[in-house]
Amino acid sequence: MNYIGVDENNLSPSIAGPVVVTALFPKKEVAGVTDSKLLSHAQRLSLLGPLQDNSIYSMSLGTLPMIALVGVQRSRNIAIVQCLTGLIETLGYPEVSNCTILLDGSWSKKQLEYFRRALSLDNIVPGKDEEDYAVAAASIVGKVYIDSMFRGFGDFYKIYGANFNKGGVSSEHRDALREHGPSAFHRPRNYGAKWWHSILGGTEFDQS
Repeated sequence: MNYIGVDENNLSPSIAGPVVVTALFPKKEVAGVTDSKLLSHAQRLSLLGPLQDNSIYSMSLGTLPMIALVGVQRSRNIAIVQCLTGLIETLGYPEVSNCTILLDGSWSKKQLEYFRRALSLDNIVPGKDEEDYAVAAASIVGKVYIDSMFRGFGDFYKIYGANFNKGGVSSEHRDALREHGPSAFHRPRNYGAKWWHSILGGTEFDQS
C-alpha cells in the first residue's frame, strides 16, 4: 500500500486534554475499519490489536502548554509535523516520499504548503476518514488513545462527571465547572475565552 493516513482527535469542541495526531502506514488492510465516529468504543477496541499488528504508526500530542502558547490549531499543525517526522524515522524518507500522505479534513493551499515545506515532501494532500482506509485506521488508533486518557483523568477528577464526557460540555460537566472551576487537565482559559466565559457563566477562576 502506498498511502499514509493522518488524523487528529480531540481538536474541537473539547475543552480538556491535548490534541492527539496519528500518522499511520497500513501494511495490510484490517476488515471493519471505518471512520472512528461510526464505531462504538467496543468496536474500536477490538480493531486496535489487528491495526497494531498490520500497521506502522506514529503519534504526537498538541499538549496543554503548547495550546496555551500558540493555540489549538497551530498545536495540531505542529503535532502533524512531529508525528510524520516520527514515521519518517521509522520507515525511512524514501518510503514515505513514495506514499500519498492523506491529511484528514479541509486544508487551504497555504496550509498544505506549510506541511510540504516543513517535511520536504510534495506528496501531502487532503483525505477523509469516511473514505480513506489509512485515515480511518489512524482515527481509530488515536480515538482509543484519547478515550483511555479521558477515562484515567475522569477517574481522578470525579467531580466533573463520567470521563469528562470525552472532553465535551455535558450539563453535568458544565455545572461542575461552575462550582469547582477548571482542573489542571482542562485547556487554558486563553483557548476559546468567550466560550469559557459562557460555560462558566461569567464566574472567574484562577487557572494558574
